[in-house]
Amino acid sequence: VGNVVPTVFLSHAGAISYGDGDAFSGRVGVPQTHAGSANDVGSDDLVFTWMFGGPAPQTHAYYNNGVSPDPAPSSLGTFPFAASDTAEVTFALPGAYVVRVTASDDDSAAISTELPKLVVDSTGDGRRTKGWWLSRYGPASATTAGVGPFHEIGYLQIVRFASRVFSETVVLADPAAAYAVLKTEASPDQHRAAALAEALAAWLNYARGNVGWEEQVPTGGGTNAPTLAFGVLMARVEATLLDPNATRQALQDAHKLAAGVNTPSG
Repeated sequence: VGNVVPTVFLSHAGAISYGDGDAFSGRVGVPQTHAGSANDVGSDDLVFTWMFGGPAPQTHAYYNNGVSPDPAPSSLGTFPFAASDTAEVTFALPGAYVVRVTASDDDSAAISTELPKLVVDSTGDGRRTKGWWLSRYGPASATTAGVGPFHEIGYLQIVRFASRVFSETVVLADPAAAYAVLKTEASPDQHRAAALAEALAAWLNYARGNVGWEEQVPTGGGTNAPTLAFGVLMARVEATLLDPNATRQALQDAHKLAAGVNTPSG
């Protein structure tokens, strides 16, 4: 009888529904745990291999008899054999990653499953204005991929995944593209351009760790204004920006909502 490939499951607990689909959410420097499980219809030992797209891989073995490797041809032990595993990981840089777990048996059959992960920065030093972000992405700024105190490249990776606007309808390939959006030069659709600039700044504040996904943000910019969770607020902003027939008033409202996120908070 030929060997049967095991099955593998990756827990999606805590995942967030972003613009490009579900993804785990994490923060730079904060240990996070992921959980998985696997089943083998025979009595094969099971090995979990975790990959994170940056931090070192992890491998954990589970023996059918609980103490030692299963001798060929796996004639003894529990039928079927199941095991659960966890992996703790800490990310050093913000950006978009992939958490992948592979389950393999002792006959070299393997299967993998994965889910993206957005790791926001640990800065959290107060929300910043559009103008502040313009200075960070300007031509004179240091935006070397993956380095520097503000990690601008990693922030753009997060925005591209979390947003339904960037880069689906507005290209956000590099810092120069971000700068062009934030600069909001005169355009035939000035109100849309202004709302886009504030929306991008709001996403960048999220990527920098300055506002949380569930954090309540005043919708009128003042402390006594009604509030919305950041994720809900941005969904409303982007629904307007994705509507090619959005009215001037709707675009102004979207601009106001996004600008509320970018009101300095510390």
